[in-house]
Amino acid sequence: PPISVELLDPVSGNRLRKTQTGSDGAFDFSGAKPGRYYLRVTPEGATEGLTIGIGVDTSANAASLELELGGSDCGLHY
Repeated sequence: PPISVELLDPVSGNRLRKTQTGSDGAFDFSGAKPGRYYLRVTPEGATEGLTIGIGVDTSANAASLELELGGSDCGLHY
């Protein structure tokens, strides 16, 4: 199933871009300027997603990010 992926401003938390993963789990935020951002990933049907800090470096050759989403019954999400 597709996963919602959002690129967020690190200061305001405002959404800068939003997309969904393809069938292979890939997504693309081409044109994002170098810097630090938050990335929020939310599985289909979930009420909350996982937010992590990321850095964008346009001089890098390629990048991949592997995440395994889950939660716990104590209310904490990882």
